[in-house]
Amino acid sequence: QAFSLGGVDYITKPFHVQEVLARIENQLSIWRLQKQLSEQNARLSQEINDRILAENALRESESKYRALVEASQDIIWSIDKQGKYTFVNSAVQQIYGLQPAEMIGRFYGEFLLPDKRNKSFKKFQQILQGKTICQQETIHLNKNGKPIHLLVNAIPLQDAQGEIS
Repeated sequence: QAFSLGGVDYITKPFHVQEVLARIENQLSIWRLQKQLSEQNARLSQEINDRILAENALRESESKYRALVEASQDIIWSIDKQGKYTFVNSAVQQIYGLQPAEMIGRFYGEFLLPDKRNKSFKKFQQILQGKTICQQETIHLNKNGKPIHLLVNAIPLQDAQGEIS
């Protein structure tokens, strides 16, 4: 009946002082550990809530910027270190005559006039070294092979370690 009312231990008579002290110390240790565990659970719960809020804010921010990028009438793209498109916005349809999915994975050099390739490849190497290219005039070819005059701004993107990605 004592356990059902919240008792956690008992001592039978006759009792010895050493046994009583050992049992009291044991119960105090259990109480301290339970308190520590409760405090740690509260901290972890707060961290989880903070992380959920941060992830939601990040999703909302990403959604907002994706909408801005997709609404742009300028082509916005990214290419990897090998020069292959990893992202293009929907403006590519109007300018190149291609769906965004048709460009992903393709080498950007495919769309250059042959006599502009060397200059463009040199600029690409500069970007890989961290240089920003502003107001670079170039000529690309659309889906039908017709020239497109472009004014390009190229910014090297860095990962968290500062490496060009």
